[in-house]
Amino acid sequence: MRPLKQLVSIFAVSLFAGSLLAGSAFGQTAKLVKIVGNASAVTITAADGSALALAEGTSIPQGATIKTGAGVEVNVEAFNGASASIKANSVVSVDKLDVNEAQLNLTKGSIVSQLDPAKKATNKYSVKTPKGVAAARGTAYTISIDFSGGTNFSTLEGTVTLTPVGGGTPIVMPFGTASVNGSAAQTLSAAIAAQPSLATDIAAAVQTVSQNVQNGSTGAGSGATTVTVLAAVVSAAAQALPAQAATFTQQAVAAVTSSTSAANASSGTAAAAAVQAITTAAVTAAPSQATAIATGATTAAVQSAITNSLASNPGDGAAASAAAQTAAQSVQTATVAAVNQAVTNGTLTAANAPTVAQVTSAVQTGGATGTTQATANTSVTVTSPTVTSATPSTSTETPVTPLTVTPPTSVDPALASPH
Repeated sequence: MRPLKQLVSIFAVSLFAGSLLAGSAFGQTAKLVKIVGNASAVTITAADGSALALAEGTSIPQGATIKTGAGVEVNVEAFNGASASIKANSVVSVDKLDVNEAQLNLTKGSIVSQLDPAKKATNKYSVKTPKGVAAARGTAYTISIDFSGGTNFSTLEGTVTLTPVGGGTPIVMPFGTASVNGSAAQTLSAAIAAQPSLATDIAAAVQTVSQNVQNGSTGAGSGATTVTVLAAVVSAAAQALPAQAATFTQQAVAAVTSSTSAANASSGTAAAAAVQAITTAAVTAAPSQATAIATGATTAAVQSAITNSLASNPGDGAAASAAAQTAAQSVQTATVAAVNQAVTNGTLTAANAPTVAQVTSAVQTGGATGTTQATANTSVTVTSPTVTSATPSTSTETPVTPLTVTPPTSVDPALASPH
């Protein structure tokens, strides 16, 4: 378990480094965004050994060291467009900060990092580890160091390049691949088979990126870019860990439809398109889990739709019911289309594919759960969605055009070798 967490740590470290670097050249610094868990288990010290305040907004300069104990993680904004989640039992130092460039040094633990792809042309971010320096521009990835000294890397969006200690041929890790202790890149599934603890890191990465989107973190980017990145992360994770695909989808849908979301999709057509994009990515990556994904996605989408509607129109149960209906319809439309495509592509056999009726039942189950959760503490009557159509063309709801998100559903073996 810990080795996986450590993998996630390195990833976050990378993001952190980039942020710090960009800021220091102009007298700016990284920023402590949030401490989640036991704050007494965290220390942040400057290069001279002085302790820095453990308060939101505290500036973190070059040369500082962050240490986390059990049961806590620290979220840091290295610079605008880079966020890092330093996991429990980790040690990270800020080695280098310069104009649009930063390097973090992970000596223990794990980090999940996320970089805004819109800024990849100007920002340089890297994380130093015992195995080498992992550099990325505009991506989401994890790095962890296990107790035996092994270092694991995984890429859930974009591309990460690992330059081995002492030089040598760089290891290129494209979307959906990982390197176990500096070995050649391989698919996430193969990497998990070799290093089971990596599964924990991947799950942590989905949770971290979802939280970044929900909290409006600068590392998440904004608008359609945010949804695209999160959809890619969900796709990679769902393909590697299909049994957890429904959970990943529910987390992501809740994030993009939150009123505080960096996706700016808390209501209306934007929310429906974001829900469809995430659902499509998950079902495409793990078509065998289509009905479970549909249930989880609908639960989150409907709960957010009702909550957001009642916040804007207190007491208006009819408006909330309509919002819930639209949300549920979006999930059903995306699920059916993705299943049909999977059958066409041959990644799911027709005999094993869920029927429209089964998808509809799964969506309505999720809709009922989402409605109950959203109205648990309100006296407003909201009707649970009843979806009777598989496509917008025969629905009473307004058709929604999903965002264009086409993350790969598999990794080309040619990409899983050193470049």
